[in-house]
Amino acid sequence: MKRIGLLTSVLMMLCASSIQSYQINLSFDSLFPKTWYQKGLEASMHVWQSLITVFENNSDGATLSLDLLVGRLAFAQFCINRMHQEGPICIADDRAYFVFVLDKIKQLIALVTITSQTDDFIACAEDLIEAMEKNLNITSVD
Repeated sequence: MKRIGLLTSVLMMLCASSIQSYQINLSFDSLFPKTWYQKGLEASMHVWQSLITVFENNSDGATLSLDLLVGRLAFAQFCINRMHQEGPICIADDRAYFVFVLDKIKQLIALVTITSQTDDFIACAEDLIEAMEKNLNITSVD
């Protein structure tokens, strides 16, 4: 009788361990992954918010992390390029909102004091924004 109980316990432990190893990840992000539009817009919105924060603190942009700003803009451009490559382009209203965000970023970047350390970063950011606006305005698929 003890052997049957011991055998049953061992079998139940094996079953429980095998069930745990086959759990399915049912998170929101795995069920509904972000689109390239969402990723690019979020990166752009983060840049916009960073610029707003700097200027709300009455700064001339000297405390702004230009490396981070340019990096996020480059990622946003990458996302826009992927949008074009991988499928249906977003609707016109979404594109218009993305361009609106980019215009706001461009307006705030124009307020950054340009020095010998920042001029290349500012020029790069402006070029990235111009390229993204061009890519978003070219698409006419709805």
